[in-house]
Amino acid sequence: MDWTYRLRLRHLQVLSSLASTGNVSQSATALSTTQPALSKWLKELQEDVGLRLSERHGRGLWPTSYCDALIEHARQIDASRHRT
Repeated sequence: MDWTYRLRLRHLQVLSSLASTGNVSQSATALSTTQPALSKWLKELQEDVGLRLSERHGRGLWPTSYCDALIEHARQIDASRHRT
Protein backbone atom coordinates (compact mmCIF):
# COMPACT_ATOMS: atom_id res chain seq x y z
CA MET A 1 0.00 0.00 0.00
CA ASP A 2 1.19 3.51 -0.82
CA TRP A 3 2.41 5.28 2.35
CA THR A 4 0.42 8.42 1.52
CA TYR A 5 -2.84 6.56 2.22
CA ARG A 6 -1.69 5.92 5.78
CA LEU A 7 -0.60 9.49 6.47
CA ARG A 8 -2.94 11.22 8.92
CA LEU A 9 -3.36 14.75 10.19
CA ARG A 10 -1.64 13.72 13.42
CA HIS A 11 1.43 12.68 11.43
CA LEU A 12 1.57 16.09 9.78
CA GLN A 13 1.37 17.71 13.23
CA VAL A 14 4.26 15.53 14.39
CA LEU A 15 6.43 16.57 11.43
CA SER A 16 5.61 20.22 12.02
CA SER A 17 6.46 19.94 15.71
CA LEU A 18 9.73 18.16 14.99
CA ALA A 19 10.68 20.89 12.54
CA SER A 20 9.84 23.61 15.07
CA THR A 21 11.62 22.09 18.05
CA GLY A 22 14.34 20.04 16.36
CA ASN A 23 14.01 17.76 19.35
CA VAL A 24 12.12 14.47 19.65
CA SER A 25 11.68 14.70 23.43
CA GLN A 26 10.28 18.25 23.32
CA SER A 27 7.93 17.33 20.48
CA ALA A 28 6.77 14.24 22.31
CA THR A 29 5.95 16.29 25.39
CA ALA A 30 4.13 18.93 23.33
CA LEU A 31 2.10 16.25 21.55
CA SER A 32 1.35 14.24 24.70
CA THR A 33 3.16 11.14 23.54
CA THR A 34 6.42 9.42 24.39
CA GLN A 35 9.83 9.94 22.86
CA PRO A 36 10.22 6.24 21.94
CA ALA A 37 6.84 6.22 20.19
CA LEU A 38 7.72 9.35 18.22
CA SER A 39 11.14 7.99 17.26
CA LYS A 40 9.61 4.71 16.14
CA TRP A 41 6.98 6.48 14.06
CA LEU A 42 9.61 8.68 12.37
CA LYS A 43 11.76 5.64 11.60
CA GLU A 44 8.79 3.78 10.11
CA LEU A 45 7.77 6.81 8.04
CA GLN A 46 11.30 7.10 6.63
CA GLU A 47 11.23 3.41 5.72
CA ASP A 48 7.80 3.75 4.08
CA VAL A 49 8.81 6.84 2.13
CA GLY A 50 12.18 5.38 1.23
CA LEU A 51 13.91 8.67 1.96
CA ARG A 52 15.83 10.05 4.90
CA LEU A 53 13.65 12.73 6.47
CA SER A 54 15.97 13.84 9.24
CA GLU A 55 19.56 13.81 10.29
CA ARG A 56 20.59 13.46 13.92
CA HIS A 57 23.07 15.96 15.28
CA GLY A 58 24.36 16.69 18.76
CA ARG A 59 21.70 19.34 19.23
CA GLY A 60 18.73 17.37 17.89
CA LEU A 61 17.22 16.62 14.51
CA TRP A 62 17.68 18.55 11.31
CA PRO A 63 15.06 18.00 8.61
CA THR A 64 16.28 17.07 5.14
CA SER A 65 14.96 18.86 2.06
CA TYR A 66 12.45 16.01 1.62
CA CYS A 67 11.16 16.56 5.14
CA ASP A 68 11.01 20.31 4.54
CA ALA A 69 8.71 19.68 1.57
CA LEU A 70 6.43 17.42 3.67
CA ILE A 71 6.40 19.97 6.48
CA GLU A 72 5.41 22.77 4.12
CA HIS A 73 2.48 20.69 2.88
CA ALA A 74 1.56 19.86 6.48
CA ARG A 75 1.48 23.54 7.39
CA GLN A 76 -0.63 24.40 4.36
CA ILE A 77 -3.11 21.66 5.24
CA ASP A 78 -3.25 22.79 8.85
CA ALA A 79 -3.76 26.43 7.83
CA SER A 80 -6.58 25.49 5.45
CA ARG A 81 -8.24 23.49 8.23
CA HIS A 82 -8.35 26.59 10.41
CA ARG A 83 -9.76 28.79 7.63
CA THR A 84 -12.95 26.76 7.28
